[in-house]
Amino acid sequence: MQIKDDFIGVYPFSGWNGDDCCNWDVVTCGDDVRSEGGSRITGFHLTGEFDGNIANVSGEIPRVIGDLPFLEVLDFDYLPKLTGSIPETTAYLSNLELIELDHVNLTGPIPEFLSQIKTLQSIQFLNCGLSGTIPSSLSLLPNLGSTYS
Repeated sequence: MQIKDDFIGVYPFSGWNGDDCCNWDVVTCGDDVRSEGGSRITGFHLTGEFDGNIANVSGEIPRVIGDLPFLEVLDFDYLPKLTGSIPETTAYLSNLELIELDHVNLTGPIPEFLSQIKTLQSIQFLNCGLSGTIPSSLSLLPNLGSTYS
């Protein structure tokens, strides 16, 4: 999987072996994954809060994150070496309900393109390095219940 190669660091990606990504650390899959006969990643939870090895993951959020069409949860926490901006390909995540980027070292503004993700219910950007104000277009999202920045 390309996303494994796009992060710099060893753990947890060193444990990503085999074809069944639903058994990989930090990944969750939908209940119907077996019935579809393929991989349906619905959650990507990468947090270094309680695991120093994960906290050493460095680099930018990979652009290939947008290639996970069933992703519902994008959760990157306590990764001080996670840098760069939120990639525009995030707008392709048409099933995304939660984006949580806390205690990371991102740059740039909170992107306007997040308003293209009509399924978003919660946005949480705490101590993440993003600058500026929350785009007013996010208030038009029909399911958005909370924003924290």
